[in-house]
Amino acid sequence: MTRTISLITVIVGAAMLFAFPALGDDWAADQRSEPVVHLSPDSADRAAALGQDQVVRMLDAREKSQTAKRDAQLASAQPQIATTVTATSSGWDLDLRQVGLGFGMQEIFANFISGLMVLFERPFRVGDIITIGTVEGTVSRIRTRATTIVDWDNREVIVPNKSFITDRLVNWTLSDSTTRIVIKVGIAYRNDPRQAQRLLLEIALAHPQVLAEPAPSCWMTGFGDNTQDFELRVYVAEIGQRNPVRTDLQMRISELFRENDIEIAFPQMDLWLRNPVQLERPAKRPRAPADRAEAKPPSSGEAER
Repeated sequence: MTRTISLITVIVGAAMLFAFPALGDDWAADQRSEPVVHLSPDSADRAAALGQDQVVRMLDAREKSQTAKRDAQLASAQPQIATTVTATSSGWDLDLRQVGLGFGMQEIFANFISGLMVLFERPFRVGDIITIGTVEGTVSRIRTRATTIVDWDNREVIVPNKSFITDRLVNWTLSDSTTRIVIKVGIAYRNDPRQAQRLLLEIALAHPQVLAEPAPSCWMTGFGDNTQDFELRVYVAEIGQRNPVRTDLQMRISELFRENDIEIAFPQMDLWLRNPVQLERPAKRPRAPADRAEAKPPSSGEAER
């Protein structure tokens, strides 16, 4: 008995084998175990049409099954995506709060470390007179975060310790309370500069609070626009003596210079006209007759009447 398999049957069988491997295996086993029955052309065409219809239905069912499976997977993944987005947003919020907290703690930590450095290095002590920025006064308290300074107006100024590390600090009494006072004086050009220098030194040496060592000095520093410039330099033992001694010396300089006819010069300017213009007074306007009659004084007879 011969076996006849048409091309359509082969195609249908291959499609069924691809769609359902198990069914294809069974079909192949049947083909091996049972003989092929001869079919007429009409019967073969009907069988092929029926096989194609079955393949189409099976492929459609498989596609629907895969689509339903994908939809189920997407539906189950949506809560996970929402949870991930929410977690990411919460993470960003947490990171931003941490960054803000970090910036806020940075200054506190810097002041704390600076306070420890001030306590260990001791660039100033309680009772020292210091200048930091525009603040000048006496140190009253030193803490780990800030230092309290009492200024000359008796105000307590709280200065962060970071400023003492990063800014310029002047300690007037760190190792020696002796300070120098500089008084600038300018005299007129008509005065003798050597006489002025001698008088300035006499004034400094005569003051009881001016130290003899280091000795006072007086220097002529230059020629100004209107003055011969001098500097009187003296030393005092305590920071609190600076202003009283400065005041006494300046008052004594004014008195002694006046007694010796030495002028303390001030800025002045002379104006010279290269091409002077002759200024003429305006001519007097002649008076009217009525004005002259009113202005004429009465005679002696008229006055007696």
